[in-house]
Amino acid sequence: MTSESADGVWTPLSIADLVNRDAGLLTQVEGVLLAAAGKDTTLSPVELARETDVDEEAATDLFRHLEQTGVLDRDSFGGSIADSHYAVDADRCREVLTAARHAGKAITAFESQGPPETTVRPLVTFPADPGFRDVSPSDFGMSWLMPTLTREIKRCSDSIVLLSPFFEREGFERLQDVLIAALDRGVQVTIVSRYLGDQESYNRQVLSDFAESVQDAGVHTKNLHLIDYTGWSEETPDEARRQEGDNPAFTLHAKVMAFDASSVYVGSANVTDYGFEHYLETGVLIQGPEVTDFRKLIEFLLESTGSQEIQMG
Repeated sequence: MTSESADGVWTPLSIADLVNRDAGLLTQVEGVLLAAAGKDTTLSPVELARETDVDEEAATDLFRHLEQTGVLDRDSFGGSIADSHYAVDADRCREVLTAARHAGKAITAFESQGPPETTVRPLVTFPADPGFRDVSPSDFGMSWLMPTLTREIKRCSDSIVLLSPFFEREGFERLQDVLIAALDRGVQVTIVSRYLGDQESYNRQVLSDFAESVQDAGVHTKNLHLIDYTGWSEETPDEARRQEGDNPAFTLHAKVMAFDASSVYVGSANVTDYGFEHYLETGVLIQGPEVTDFRKLIEFLLESTGSQEIQMG
């Protein structure tokens, strides 16, 4: 098997990387594909995502790679690749998915034997531009932003810190369920933004609604910390210390998300529907020793006098 992906990486390894080398997910995918082959029915990426723990975006990328290897053959064209249906070659499916599991396991074992190295995964949100309709992040050696963030949240066991200057309800809802699940399993969730001291600010309204959703889900809010980082000049009167008032003396514009001590996202996207779905946004997921540097910066910010915890809900 010599097939390669667009970036020259052996395709079974690219397939393993699409699910973060999770052998269990690859087995799930294989089971659904073989079931379709056994019933002589077709399958779409949307249906695969519905029947497994793989996100729809990742499922679409998987189908692109599996089509390259001959596992899949497009049978009908939907409005997009995600909605198109494919026939499955059972023998080829077993061969490629077995190779993907072995490749992921071998590379992970090899990496664990050496000194810690920093890995940087480029992430992207495509714009709502018809020109981007038939391309995938993998065509550029990149991964989807939103599924990567949700997968990292699901992996966390200790802490999540999210820094963003702008929050919007529809965008935050994309993270809400996985953040509530993290809180439920005891993970510390800290969200840092600006203008949270302003009762009328949109950021405060979105995060206040989130705090209420946490309580409505029966999850304790003791591990949820909402931090305002907005510094005002002493000359700024109280009535002007709000989002529609004077400019603050200092605040944040960084978009950062830290997951335990293992990885950190740094990028351009705000926590908005446009940032996660409609605009061209780029960023990176960093794993390795440099994550510690970001954690130090975050801890320094949280301990500064400019950071104030806000009680909501």
